[in-house]
Amino acid sequence: MTKKSLIESEDIFKELFNNMSSGVVVYEGVKGNKNFIIKDINKAGEQISQVKREEVLGKQVTVVFPGIKELGLLAVFQRVLKTGISENLPVSHYVDGRVSHWVENYVYKLPSGFIVAIYDNVTERRDAEEKLAKSEKELRKLNRELELRVTERTKELVESEKKFRTIFESIPDLFFLISDDGTYLEFSGTESELFDKPENFIGKKIIDVLPNEIATFQLNAIKKAIETKKPQTLEIELPIKDIIEYFEARFLYLSDHRVAVFVRNITDRKKMLEELRISSEIMTNLSEGVNLVDADSLKIVYTNTRFDEMFGYDPGELISKHVSAINSLSEVSSEEKSLQIQRSIQTEGVWRGEIHNIKKDGTTFWCYVYISSFKHPQYGNVFVSIHTDITERKIAEQKLKDSEEKYHIFFQQYKMLVESITDSVYVLDKDWNYILVNDAAAKLVQLTVDEMLNNNLIDLFPGIEETPFFKVYKSVMETKKMDRILNKFTHPDGRYGVYEVSVYPITEGILCIARDITEEKEIERKLKKSEEKYRRAYDQTNLYKDIFAHDINNILQNIQASAELSSLYLNNPEKLHTIKELYEIIKEQISRGGKLIGNVRKITHIEETEIPLKKIELNNVLSKAIEFLKNSYQSRNINIRVGSSVKKIYGKVNDFVLDVFENLLINSVHHNDQPRIEIEVSISRNQVENKKFIRMEFKDNGIGISDYRKKSIFLKGTKQNQRTKGMGLGLSLVKKIIDSYEGSIWVEDRIKGDYKLGSNFILLIPEAL
Repeated sequence: MTKKSLIESEDIFKELFNNMSSGVVVYEGVKGNKNFIIKDINKAGEQISQVKREEVLGKQVTVVFPGIKELGLLAVFQRVLKTGISENLPVSHYVDGRVSHWVENYVYKLPSGFIVAIYDNVTERRDAEEKLAKSEKELRKLNRELELRVTERTKELVESEKKFRTIFESIPDLFFLISDDGTYLEFSGTESELFDKPENFIGKKIIDVLPNEIATFQLNAIKKAIETKKPQTLEIELPIKDIIEYFEARFLYLSDHRVAVFVRNITDRKKMLEELRISSEIMTNLSEGVNLVDADSLKIVYTNTRFDEMFGYDPGELISKHVSAINSLSEVSSEEKSLQIQRSIQTEGVWRGEIHNIKKDGTTFWCYVYISSFKHPQYGNVFVSIHTDITERKIAEQKLKDSEEKYHIFFQQYKMLVESITDSVYVLDKDWNYILVNDAAAKLVQLTVDEMLNNNLIDLFPGIEETPFFKVYKSVMETKKMDRILNKFTHPDGRYGVYEVSVYPITEGILCIARDITEEKEIERKLKKSEEKYRRAYDQTNLYKDIFAHDINNILQNIQASAELSSLYLNNPEKLHTIKELYEIIKEQISRGGKLIGNVRKITHIEETEIPLKKIELNNVLSKAIEFLKNSYQSRNINIRVGSSVKKIYGKVNDFVLDVFENLLINSVHHNDQPRIEIEVSISRNQVENKKFIRMEFKDNGIGISDYRKKSIFLKGTKQNQRTKGMGLGLSLVKKIIDSYEGSIWVEDRIKGDYKLGSNFILLIPEAL
């Protein structure tokens, strides 16, 4: 072995020595082996013995641990040094001026001639044993019935205590040396506690040996121990020979590539601690009051904490008082009651019944009492009684009796009231059975009261669970909060009705009151329809007023001005061309007026009539609109380009779609000062929220629309800009038509950021599939 590997090996064993959970001290015999000096001590030894390593090295053991002779450990050192045979000094109580604890020692002789003592502080175990003994002593004070209840548990505790002692007297730890990637390198310990045989896991990875979840936990602990260089503790649950065993594993950093793992079986300890906890809970949290009474003098000799609290006395204050001090006089005297109890115990062995007791402050209360007798090791022949306070139950029983009488009277009155109500009233219990139904409710579903009463809602009306009002029933039943729902109902005879169902939580389930509001709803519907008709008429009146006040007035003014100018130039041959231009203006204004009136008619038609939609090929319609535009503006230089991804594309529209295209194209010409008007129409498919649309964009190089006016241009009577007199109803009509298709229209800048370079009107029209 090389010097480097020897150094590494020494480092490993030093790390193991210092991080063992047991205390370890190395001694060297001196003075003819009559005494020993301390050569080394690990961290656990320092902690258990409450010493510091640098202060005890080289000192005699009788100086550092003056109680070692009385403990008998010094004689063990001498024998082991002489014979070379290891010895175990059983659990012993070590005491000196510095420490007082219970320890268990294992002493070995090393080849070097030194001896090694390995020891553990088992004080906590001793304390647990003492608590267990004390708990058993207190439990024996109870009567034979309690003894029967705890006998089996006590046996289990004794067996558990033996297991607990055995595990602490056995070799405590299993040792594993594991690499940073989780490979088992070495093992030492008892193989019976292993998940598998060493030959089956040495050289293999944890993930290939242990269950996946446990392996993951261990790999994380290894990683954390290497990263932090601090010990990591993990509790593991493993099946060993088909039995679940519990282990505590400590992961200790050795190097960046290896960790040492000490594993201790803690199964018995976990079981014992759980059983100790249960026994302690029995004594501490016993809900019943327990007392012992001397069988001859009938004086109280013992009470538990709950009994003192129940009767309002301080601990120990009831001791030596006669049992009659806590019994209230009722139909028989307390002495007579005592005689009755004694006779019952003599003949039957026990007495059970209700007793009217009295507290220290004079208030009375009822208890259910179980009394038996047994011979107590300290108090002799005693009666043990277990008291359960039933005052609240007695009060509740009386209230229930009183309320039942009142309820019977009230129910009869309530039933008469329910029968007289014209609304439908019914009560469903928690299992959806009708427990109350009035005639109105039965007539509503064309059944009789007898056919509904005590029958199940779901059986009477199959499929009702899927209805909205059943969900309300269920919600009120679960949340105990009132709710209300409108239920549209078709009677078996075909009549239609609307009912307002109010659902209230009650003790038995839910109370439902259904009120027929069919007439109210019909009046509301007619009123709403009337309001809508009035609103449309009002809007149309304002529209016509706006049209005649502005657009028609402008048209007439233009015609009048042109006619007046023409009359001035009639006798002047040189102005003939001017007269022709004025004539064209008059024709254009007349055409504009006709178009305006046509648009008014179409808007009114759309608002008042639901025009059916159909499948129409849009490329053909667009071609007709383009042809109309060019014929209408032959004097303008217009260039129109159409780009479509498909030759034929169908929209779910009607014949008004031609007006949409014409108005958008006319708008591009009307509001364009360029010598050459450029219009580009692009067509594509688009999908919005799983709906298929045809997207059409109409781009022009006109005067554009400013941002603050883009949202308002589709409203009736809106002016496009200050340079134009108005645009009539063109875009308002377009918006109305597109809305009737359930489509969309909006306007953007042709060149983003500069509205003066033209507009882009975008349409989304539903595609016909």
